[in-house]
Amino acid sequence: MNTNQIRVLVVDADASGEGHLRSKLDAIPGIEIVGITHSQRMALNQVETTQPELLLVDLMLPGYRSIELISQVSASQPDIRILAMSPGDIPHDKVMMAIRAGALGFVTRDASHAEKEEAIHQVHQGEHWLPLEDTYTVLGEAAAELSIT
Repeated sequence: MNTNQIRVLVVDADASGEGHLRSKLDAIPGIEIVGITHSQRMALNQVETTQPELLLVDLMLPGYRSIELISQVSASQPDIRILAMSPGDIPHDKVMMAIRAGALGFVTRDASHAEKEEAIHQVHQGEHWLPLEDTYTVLGEAAAELSIT
């Protein structure tokens, strides 16, 4: 194991696409995928056994399990950095809840290789990662739901 590698645990709601996601992430220099899991419960177990430095959490776990997972890990293990991963059709409510729960940012599943690489490295450093265009979309959709009273 290379100690200069960022240890990443991936929580992916789509078990069928695991190989494709792993190959994309394995191509990012400086990271080591220590596991890929598909549920909140399995992720919590893997956090204990693999001791990742970064958790990449798919926001599409059923219900609000991804938000619960982010909240639990950020409260119990604040040294683990968390990056939320959203589908191309960004669920603005879950992105905002993920940030509030402790994620340092989000990246879309279909983001470019370079964007994923930069997001992972920046969040690992404890910095926020909010891609400009996607964040603008999230805020625009959220603002549409707000009413002025």
